[in-house]
Amino acid sequence: MEVKLLDVEEFKGEQRLHADLLLFSIMLDNDAELRLIDLYKSMQRHLDTSSKARVNELLRQALHEPSRERRMDALQAIESFLSAKGVLCFLYFKRLKTLYHASVKGVALDSLDWVQFKNIWFRP
Repeated sequence: MEVKLLDVEEFKGEQRLHADLLLFSIMLDNDAELRLIDLYKSMQRHLDTSSKARVNELLRQALHEPSRERRMDALQAIESFLSAKGVLCFLYFKRLKTLYHASVKGVALDSLDWVQFKNIWFRP
């Protein structure tokens, strides 16, 4: 086995198409739907013709669905389909939680639920 690390720009290019296995991370922020759509669209270059057609159909359904719940169902169907075919495996999912003392003020979270430290202050 040969492990090759790619930086972000290399990963976006053609080099990844020659790999037998890709291991990478995806951060699902407040726009989780968009992140998953991006993931499934970028994975299509690695799929066989029939799998690509199925993913395309499910993506089309998701993109034309006004209901968030039904969009997420379509995205879940893509994940289930790709997992069953053995071409996608989420290794772990971790939700971050932020707790802070009542005397801390100015706490604001960004789209990744990370604290914006520049705005924090303490009530005397």
